[in-house]
Amino acid sequence: MRDRQVANPDSIYERLKQDIICQTIEPGEALIEEKIATRFGVSRTPVRQAFALLANTGLVSQRPHQGVVANPIRFRDIHDLYQVRTILEAGSAELAASRATEEECRKLRKLAQAGYRFRDRSTYERFIKNNFDFHVGIARLSGNEILARLIEPNLDMMHRIFWASLDIQDYNEEATDEHLELVAAISAHDPVRARTLTEQQMRNSEKRAISALIHSSGLQISV
Repeated sequence: MRDRQVANPDSIYERLKQDIICQTIEPGEALIEEKIATRFGVSRTPVRQAFALLANTGLVSQRPHQGVVANPIRFRDIHDLYQVRTILEAGSAELAASRATEEECRKLRKLAQAGYRFRDRSTYERFIKNNFDFHVGIARLSGNEILARLIEPNLDMMHRIFWASLDIQDYNEEATDEHLELVAAISAHDPVRARTLTEQQMRNSEKRAISALIHSSGLQISV
């Protein structure tokens, strides 16, 4: 299948990133430079540039005798990612609670309520996009753009784990309730509660992700 409307490294990167997150490119699968260049109707140069962008997110790596490979999902990486997210996002929620307007909180509530239908994959991509916008939105409300930029690549790696777990167990209602509770704390200008809720919700989310992946029968997970 060709995607010739995409012709620059950034667009190729975005398309390949989505393929990795959605498991169209599976963990451990090699990304063949020539095939991808043919798919997008470009030379190998923009493909190599897109590979470099993907490597910066941690989604792929260069392997001897294999070339560029989609990184496996490893349990230790899940823990490390949640640890980093907790440090960054608890701080961003605390700062956001000190300065967010009610209009900004209204937008967050709308994103928080945008869930998915269990085992309906046509709803997953939109859910993951809304989840990304929700967490990055809180980070931007902190007023610290560097903090927002640090959070974004961690969410890209995390969303690949989310996608892998969405078919296994339905946590839609629980996650929505948690997000709405966090928005309420931000709207009430309660920084301490916003931080505390974020820390607790990260622990809950990590447990849900690991539990779902442990019970997955079709996904290869490494230690």
